[in-house]
Amino acid sequence: MTPGLALFYAVTIFVVPFVVTILTIIIGEKMGKRHVKRYGTIDEASVSTVVGGAMALLAFLLAFTFQMVSDKLDIRRELLLDDVTTIRTTSLRAGLLPEPYKTRSRVMLQEYTDLRVQLAGDVTKAQEVIARSHSIADSLWKFSEEISALDRSSESYSLFISSTNDLIEILNKRVTMSLEYRIPETILWVLFAISTATMLGLGFQFGTKGTGSMKLYVFWSVVFACVVWLIFILDRPETGMVRLSQEAVFKLHEELR
Repeated sequence: MTPGLALFYAVTIFVVPFVVTILTIIIGEKMGKRHVKRYGTIDEASVSTVVGGAMALLAFLLAFTFQMVSDKLDIRRELLLDDVTTIRTTSLRAGLLPEPYKTRSRVMLQEYTDLRVQLAGDVTKAQEVIARSHSIADSLWKFSEEISALDRSSESYSLFISSTNDLIEILNKRVTMSLEYRIPETILWVLFAISTATMLGLGFQFGTKGTGSMKLYVFWSVVFACVVWLIFILDRPETGMVRLSQEAVFKLHEELR
C-alpha cells in the first residue's frame, strides 16, 4: 500500500463512520419529531430503556471487536520477537555447518535481516520484502536438504535444520497475521446494523424530547468514528499507522554485521 493510498484509507475509515453516524442521528431525530406531531407524546421511559439497551449492546460489540484486533497486535508482537530469536539462533547454528554452507547461510540471514530493517522504514515495500524473504527461506531449506543428505545422523546438522524449519514457520505466521487475517465480514455487517439501529434510536429519542443539538451530534459522531478508525487501523497494519517497535530487529541487524 502506497503512502498516498494509506492516507486515503485512514481518512476514509474516519469520515465514512462520522458522516453515516451524524446523518443517521438526524434522520432518527426527524422520525421522532414526526411521531410526536402525528401521535402526540410517547412514554420516555420505554424509549430510554430501548435506546439504553441498544447502546449497551453496541458498546459490547465494539469492545469485542477491539479485543480481537488487540489480540492480533499482541500476536504480531510475539511473532516479531520469535522471528528475531530464530534468526539469531539459525545464524549461530550455521557456524556448525561445513563450508560453503556456513558462509552462504549467514550471508542470506544477513540479507533476511536487512529486509526486516528495510520494511521497518518503508511499509510500502511489504510485498517485495515478503517475496524475497520466502526466496531466502526456500534457499536455506535447500541447504538443509543438502546437508541432511551428507550425514543424516549429525546432531549439528539437525540443529540447523530445526532452526530453519522454525524460521519458515514464523515467516508464514507473520505474513498471515499481518496481511491475511482480518475481522470476519459477518461481525462487520452486524456491527454496522446494530450501530445504525442504535443511532436511529438515539436520534428518535432526541426528537421526541426536543433536546437535540447539532454540537452534541457532532461530538458523538466524532467519538464513534474514532473508535471505528482505531479498530480498522489495528486490523490493517499495512497502512503503517500503527507500528510495532523494531528495536529488537535493529539490534539483531547490528549483531549479524
